[in-house]
Amino acid sequence: MRELLRYGISIAVLQELRITGTRCARVTSPDSDDWMMLYYSEGEHHIEGVRFALDRRTYSSVVAFQPITSRMAVPTLEGTITAHIVVVYAPTEDAADTSKDRFYSQLHLVVDSLPHSELITITADINAHVESHREGW
Repeated sequence: MRELLRYGISIAVLQELRITGTRCARVTSPDSDDWMMLYYSEGEHHIEGVRFALDRRTYSSVVAFQPITSRMAVPTLEGTITAHIVVVYAPTEDAADTSKDRFYSQLHLVVDSLPHSELITITADINAHVESHREGW
């Protein structure tokens, strides 16, 4: 959090932090009285998980937080426009096809459920490979 605050980052999307549960938590910088709010949707087994951090100014714009799965969540911010940030962490290439199909079907349903007259941003770790060698790291 210290670095995000130091660089003036208002919104940061983070994946695979491996904390269990779904909630929000206020995290104070050790160097100052400044803070960021963390929202997260995590698995139960310290795997997967999506999280986003908001500075105090941006946090006041949050009107909704919808955890979908341990790989997907949607915060909604309201200001001069309403913005939905679809935060996703895709299954790896070596995951079962059914798992990947289920993930992308869920993503499609989530995006379709949002008002298309409002801003929709998808932030993602797609776990893509750019060559034919498809083994995990």
